[in-house]
Amino acid sequence: MKNPPSALSPDGDSRGAPDQARIAPRDPSGHERSDASLRVVGWTAGSLALGVAAALAVGLALFRGHASVRPAAPAAPVDRFQHGPEERTSVEEDRAQLQKQTIAHLSAYGWVDRSAGVVRIPIERAMTLEAEREAGKEKP
Repeated sequence: MKNPPSALSPDGDSRGAPDQARIAPRDPSGHERSDASLRVVGWTAGSLALGVAAALAVGLALFRGHASVRPAAPAAPVDRFQHGPEERTSVEEDRAQLQKQTIAHLSAYGWVDRSAGVVRIPIERAMTLEAEREAGKEKP
């Protein structure tokens, strides 16, 4: 019968060793040396606590500084801008002129195509004629 393989090869290598032989030896205090250092963990926690405290202090200082600033008084109204017909923009003037032209076009007689004999009549007169025509169709 063969002897079971040892944890270390004859030259001191542990490549063929079982898992138990690969675990790092324990420190006498009971902690593994391959774990995180307590000193590094402490410095990291302390640095995070200082960073949070500094951010809170800066935020509090900014908040208190902002709260003490009074808002500026609103600007006085400018006299050159007025509401109403005294001050009209070019868009308003263009719209008013277009509306006048449209009303004049809809309320006047005129030729659409003289050679074909097509005329334009006022919209009110056209609605009256259309109403009379429809009323005439309903009475047989």
